[in-house]
Amino acid sequence: MIPDDDIILSDDELEQLLSQGVDETPDEELEPGPVGAPDAGPAFVDGYDETYEDEPEIEAEPADLLTTQADAADESAGAQAPAATLQRESAVRRPNNGETVQVQPVQFSPLPPVGSATTARSSELAMLYDVPLQITVELGRTHMSVREVLRMGPGAVVELERSAGELVDILVNGVLFAQGEVVVVDEQFGVRITRLVGRDNDDPSVDLPTRKGR
Repeated sequence: MIPDDDIILSDDELEQLLSQGVDETPDEELEPGPVGAPDAGPAFVDGYDETYEDEPEIEAEPADLLTTQADAADESAGAQAPAATLQRESAVRRPNNGETVQVQPVQFSPLPPVGSATTARSSELAMLYDVPLQITVELGRTHMSVREVLRMGPGAVVELERSAGELVDILVNGVLFAQGEVVVVDEQFGVRITRLVGRDNDDPSVDLPTRKGR
């Protein structure tokens, strides 16, 4: 028996053997199955899944249907509020015995007049009658520099801008109130008011109290 190592085949014989081996290969062996594929599982034929064959198909609801359902929910919620209000009103208007109570708006009688403007103003002023005020009588004013003020001493004379015989000013809390002339009352100086400033003396609505002099 000739060993296999000593057999030498020509190129033609090799091609003939290869061609015979390809022709004798069955068709089943030329189409191997998918590598690593599981033995059992859903079969897909032309993109069709047999696993979900018996399940019913879920149809997508149109957008108009969803909008209609949302509007209906809002209307039902809005209708519940007036219904609750009517229920409360009926509970107030109807007592337990079932009789209907008539509800009418309240009518108030006109209030009597408080008083005239003169009386109201006099009462307001009466609250201020006892408030203390500072009265100042101003004989006159002048302007001087710092040098002139420093030069003053005993015996110096200060000339005022007001002339002799002119009315002096009467200030109430620093505000000019009236003018008058200087008089002497029992060895004390005083002022006789001759004119009021900033006030209508003929106003009858103001009733000021009078105080007798000493």
